[in-house]
Amino acid sequence: MAQKQIVWMPRAIAEYKKALQFYTERNGNPQFSQLIQTAVKRRLKILQIFPEIGHKCANEHVRILNVAGYGIFYEIENEQILILSFWDFKRNPDKRIDHQDEPI
Repeated sequence: MAQKQIVWMPRAIAEYKKALQFYTERNGNPQFSQLIQTAVKRRLKILQIFPEIGHKCANEHVRILNVAGYGIFYEIENEQILILSFWDFKRNPDKRIDHQDEPI
């Protein structure tokens, strides 16, 4: 079975970097951020092989994968998996929709 290519959309990249930066600044070191990065890398490797592993969302084309307290919202498009958003489950879901991309 061929692996699909992971493509991070700009919004997801910004959210991911913001989350890692938050924990690095809050804790005064990057250790927890590195744990998140490791967890994300592992789950994305599995996702490449089994792209339908995530739960379906209200939007029938979008799925969500839970990783270390974060939701990775993604869409399968041909041979690619588009990472649409990296969302902290502790945040208010109403604030997820912003001007960067179409709402998820």
